[in-house]
Amino acid sequence: MKKIEKESLVLADKILRGFQKAVEKVYENARKNGEELVIADEDGKVIRIKP
Repeated sequence: MKKIEKESLVLADKILRGFQKAVEKVYENARKNGEELVIADEDGKVIRIKP
């Protein structure tokens, strides 16, 4: 694998992990505050997550 491809994969992995941590934090804060989360799946269907 080329060096640039490896660096790109490492960067993409870091971005994905950062995004996952951000979502976990938002979910945890909503759960603590008793708030409902509203998200959309890949098809655009709205999903409500109640704590």
